[in-house]
Amino acid sequence: MVSEHLHRSTYAAAVIGDRSTDPIIGEASPQTHAAPPPMPASIPQENPITQRGRAQVADDVENPFFLSQNENPNAVLVSPLLAGSSNYESWSVSMRIALEIKNKWCIINGSVAEPSSDHHLHAAWRRCNLMVCSWILRSVHTSIAQSILHLDRAKDAWEDLRHRFSQHDAQRVSILQSDIYGLKQGNLSINEYYTKCKTLWEQLNTLRPLPQCTCNARCICKLTEKIRNEREEDYVIRFLQGLNDEYNNLKSSVLVLDPLPEVYKVFVMAEKLERQITFANLSACNLNIDATQANAVHPNSSEEVIAALNTYNKRYGNNNKGAKCTYCGMSGHTIEKCYKKHGYPPGWIPGFKSKGKQQQSAAVIANDQADSANTSE
Repeated sequence: MVSEHLHRSTYAAAVIGDRSTDPIIGEASPQTHAAPPPMPASIPQENPITQRGRAQVADDVENPFFLSQNENPNAVLVSPLLAGSSNYESWSVSMRIALEIKNKWCIINGSVAEPSSDHHLHAAWRRCNLMVCSWILRSVHTSIAQSILHLDRAKDAWEDLRHRFSQHDAQRVSILQSDIYGLKQGNLSINEYYTKCKTLWEQLNTLRPLPQCTCNARCICKLTEKIRNEREEDYVIRFLQGLNDEYNNLKSSVLVLDPLPEVYKVFVMAEKLERQITFANLSACNLNIDATQANAVHPNSSEEVIAALNTYNKRYGNNNKGAKCTYCGMSGHTIEKCYKKHGYPPGWIPGFKSKGKQQQSAAVIANDQADSANTSE
């Protein structure tokens, strides 16, 4: 029986050649082995079904009505939330970028119109429209969301926010211009100062964008490019004028260039100079610290230095060689020490101008008087 020879025989199953000569599956064949399958001549091509599936996914992503499984109506697309006219400009730019990434900005700007109610794409459009409405509601403050809650079209909600908070008035432009021209570096670093300048410039550009040519034929004068270059030069000038006095050499070096470099290049140069100034200040602080520590080790050294300075000032700093008396007209003394005005001191001998000689003469006279007195006695 087959079961009695399982431990002594090797079983093989193969399908080779004609069916009539094939061995029976399960028959013991100790000398027959299965032939290996032939190696493929080349790498097999991808399954056409898989290719069609990938192409379909790409088409779905490009379709503005496509909603993936990861889309969440409670998602907050931008941060911080819209709080009013103070941050509407930055919020609108961030929100537009987020919607374009999700391929849903076409619903806001109207490039994909709403299909009719009996159209087969109307349900897909409505789902995408309500998803965008939900994203807008989640990206604004709660009090603002209550005012647009009942608008069932994303385009209407967007336009309502734009009309309320987009203030393209002269007063807002005036405030921004005053902030730009009055901005100074002060205690800010170069990076912080440049960031603040860049923010104000972008806000002004949003309120007063560059004009675009509306001619039917394409304009060839490149007026928009010239206006853009002039604004870039204004940015460079305002950035340099707001720097501290430590950067005066950089200001004079850049402003003489023609044409002026781009503003980011000037920022890089200012940042390099800032590192040099910081390194020099640190070196000076280290020297001061070393001097303080040396004085702490030798507490009498500072007193000795002060005494030496005082001695030097007494010898060389406070001389009256260049003084001239306004009373007698002689040099070497002032009117406060003029003997002709205030009188000569006791024992003064005319003809001797030196104080040392006066003292020697007075000593000689005193000795002579003492000798004469002793002789008389």
